[in-house]
Amino acid sequence: MREADLPTKYSETQEEARVSSTYEDPRRKGCAQDAAWPRPRAAISLIWRVRGHGSFKELSRARARRDGALWLRFVAGDGQDPPQIAYALGRKFGNAPKRNRLRRRMRAVLNDLASDLEPGGRYLFGANPSAGDYSATDLRASLVRLVGSAGK
Repeated sequence: MREADLPTKYSETQEEARVSSTYEDPRRKGCAQDAAWPRPRAAISLIWRVRGHGSFKELSRARARRDGALWLRFVAGDGQDPPQIAYALGRKFGNAPKRNRLRRRMRAVLNDLASDLEPGGRYLFGANPSAGDYSATDLRASLVRLVGSAGK
């Protein structure tokens, strides 16, 4: 069959292709535009992260308080902002999943102790490798003692 024998127009009996409404693009012209979604509000955090080189420099000069395998360095603040917390768990502690697990466990306990933290204070928590073996009660007790000793 040669090209000249092919019809160039569609026959009149064909229907136009239809697209299901679930696959339509709502941004195209002619479609109803919905109102913009309201932006979610920022979470009100009771604890902030320590940021800035100067803050970490101050924390490195602060006296370390120890309780078992955990330690804390504390710098008092102005009391207007929420407390700031950082974690120092180096490679000597273990691989990344082990470090992250302890960091999550410490963060959960410290969120419960947020009312005991000094407003505006900066806290740097660290741990020795044996802290990974702490039970939940041992970890909580150790963190409570460290937080209690911070303001003294």
